[in-house]
Amino acid sequence: MNYGFIILAYTGLIALSFFDNGRGAAYPDILKHFSISTDMGSYLFTAVSLSGLVVNLTGRFWLPITGLVGGTRFAMLFIGLGSYGVSYAAQLGNYPLTITMATIAGLGLGGLAITMNIMVTEGAPARLKRRYLSGLHGVYGVSSFLAPQAINILIHYGENWITYFKYVSVLTIFVLVYSLKVEDTHKEHVKTSSKKYPVSLSKRVVIGLFLGLYVASEIMVSSRLSLYLTRAHGFTTEMANSYLSYFFISLMSGRLIFALVDFKHDNRFLLIISFISTLICFSIGFFIHPLALPICGLTMSFAFPVSMDWISDTFKEYNHLMVASVMTTIGITLSSMHWGFGQLTDIFGVRNALYFFYVLNIGSFILFLISDRFKIDLPKR
Repeated sequence: MNYGFIILAYTGLIALSFFDNGRGAAYPDILKHFSISTDMGSYLFTAVSLSGLVVNLTGRFWLPITGLVGGTRFAMLFIGLGSYGVSYAAQLGNYPLTITMATIAGLGLGGLAITMNIMVTEGAPARLKRRYLSGLHGVYGVSSFLAPQAINILIHYGENWITYFKYVSVLTIFVLVYSLKVEDTHKEHVKTSSKKYPVSLSKRVVIGLFLGLYVASEIMVSSRLSLYLTRAHGFTTEMANSYLSYFFISLMSGRLIFALVDFKHDNRFLLIISFISTLICFSIGFFIHPLALPICGLTMSFAFPVSMDWISDTFKEYNHLMVASVMTTIGITLSSMHWGFGQLTDIFGVRNALYFFYVLNIGSFILFLISDRFKIDLPKR
């Protein structure tokens, strides 16, 4: 058990989440501040995803050099610099500079997405991996819930989202300081692991797309829910952010339950339950009443940590290579989703653009069923 790895992964994810989810909560106000369309606004998400993608693509090369702890330090540095830069550029009213600084933060988001998942799978006992992964992403749910509330509090006291991103940069400093106390016990293991992927490119693409489409569906809801509610239902920013907080409360609750309770069901069963229940819940919220949309957080809560456990169990010592590969595909699908949703919103309106969720959810479900039937023969090291 490596408690240093676990704590560093958890605290790093808190900083990442406050930046990541702050964009979604502040998105309607960002559009107003710069007087831009949703098409232009979508670049705030697309650019971040693309820069993260660059880090994911090169993960198998930089990770053996930096190690898990060193990689996390660089990630915190980029997120902190980028977050402060976003605030500074917004004060100047310079949207291109804001995009540039967000892109720098995206480098950190991409790096931490790899290191934090590996640190938990390597640092936790084998029999508790799924619970610690659920705890990791439960932390994401907690800070995701707090992000829109923090912005609402700042608005209440006469501040705004620009001040919020300054505070986020402070969080990264605390994580950086703590990382100095953590020993990287797995650096040599990462160095000596084979740089050859354990499965063919076609199988990696299918597995990556299964997770990529799922993550895109979750991020689409969390990053666009406020915009959808303000435009399609006439909600105020504060009310829309409250609904977004309900979504993250559901997400947080589900992941914390999975962290505390040892469910005996296998990963396949749990993922099927998540996909079907999410599809039902989203449809109720979309067609009947939007109050059901936040409940999707509960049905989606365990899908990603269970998927990470599925990868760890399937690929054993090649886990870090597959995580880097999967994160690359997630980066591509997120960039495509952000750009595509912005285009669909401008052409058809935000309500009709939300139909794209069904493509992502159902597509991910089908690809998981295909991935689960793959025969995996791991090469001998």
